[in-house]
Amino acid sequence: MSLVRLPHQPVAASSADQVWSVHHHLDTTSEVPTLVIAGRLGVEGAATLRDALAAAAAVHGHLRLDLSSVDYISSAGLAALRDAEVRMQASGGTLVLAAVSDVVQLAFRIHN
Repeated sequence: MSLVRLPHQPVAASSADQVWSVHHHLDTTSEVPTLVIAGRLGVEGAATLRDALAAAAAVHGHLRLDLSSVDYISSAGLAALRDAEVRMQASGGTLVLAAVSDVVQLAFRIHN
C-alpha cells in the first residue's frame, strides 16, 4: 500500500458557507522572521501548521509566531505548537509567540 499526498483542500464544516482552513506566510522583513498563521487550527490545520513551522525552522533558527488571526485551535493545534517548540529548542533555535488571539489565549489557559 502506498501513500499518495493529495493537494490541500479545505474541509467543509457543518455549515455550507463555513470552511475550516488555515493560511500562512513568512514575514522576513524584521531581524527575526515571523510566521503568520490565520484561520482554524483543527486536525487538518495542525498538519499544515506543522509543515509550515518545519519549513521555516529549516531555514531560520529563530522564529516568531503570529497567531492573532487564528479563530479556533484544537488540541492537535496546541500539540503542533508544543512539538515545534521542543524541536527548535533541541536544535538551538527559539520559537516565540509574538501575538495570539483571544481564542488561542483561552485554549492555552485551559490546556495548562
